Amino acid sequence: MEHTFELTVNGEPKKVTMFYGLLDLICKICGDMEGVFFLGVDHSLREEALIALLSERDQTGKITTQFNAFSSEASPDDINALLAWAGDHALDFFVKSAEKAKASGSRVEPRLTALQPT
Repeated sequence: MEHTFELTVNGEPKKVTMFYGLLDLICKICGDMEGVFFLGVDHSLREEALIALLSERDQTGKITTQFNAFSSEASPDDINALLAWAGDHALDFFVKSAEKAKASGSRVEPRLTALQPT
């Protein structure tokens, strides 16, 4: 999975890189695996995700210039592709986390069973 996505915003090339901080924010916006599937169709999720993805930030991650869909020119197809890209990263993160949790549960299951009252 590509960690960078390129599109054109206001006639200028824009590169979005999926670092952990951005991924964590996208996961927070989605809430859970199910939320990922609504990222492109739910207005509130879409707006929040686009602000997270396309706003200018300083070194600490604080937004310095917030993305505004009405004052920014970007192709709807590019925006849909960007949201799908971000959703793919979030879904991958959720699935990997669930797989690791299941593996951990399987490892400790015998110990937990031994703690059950007889």
